[in-house]
Amino acid sequence: IVDWVLIELRSGLTTKAKRFAALLNNDGHVLNIDGSNNFSNQNIPDGNYYLVIYHRNHLPVMSSSIISIKNSVINYDFTTDINKAYGENALIKLPNGKFAMYAGDGDKNKKINEADYTIIKNNIFSTGYKDGDIDMNGIVNVLDYSLINKNMNYKSNLL
Repeated sequence: IVDWVLIELRSGLTTKAKRFAALLNNDGHVLNIDGSNNFSNQNIPDGNYYLVIYHRNHLPVMSSSIISIKNSVINYDFTTDINKAYGENALIKLPNGKFAMYAGDGDKNKKINEADYTIIKNNIFSTGYKDGDIDMNGIVNVLDYSLINKNMNYKSNLL
């Protein structure tokens, strides 16, 4: 487990139906807070939802289409195709061919811009769990600026 995310289920493009925390594994899998891949303790009503993922310093993403959830099992993989996320350029292609959320939104305003540099500047050389630790290595340093530079001007497609 390397971090946590906030999962939001929407019954429509903007209608929030449920929100809950989940754990982020080092391979990108999202797990329930008990470490399993079953979210039965979240009491998710069976139905069709858009899946939204929020992370502390990445642009949030939403599934490109409604997914069916039954028995609180969420089975959706954003990493397989750029079209798995709602909107244009909502995911970045990694060197291994998989897709991921854009890193760099340290101020959580759903866009990566110069304001995110301030989050690093205000925490420079601090260690631990910090929003300015964009590369998630436990240290806020100049290397975190490079991810903002790389992803500058991208913004979330969430409505």
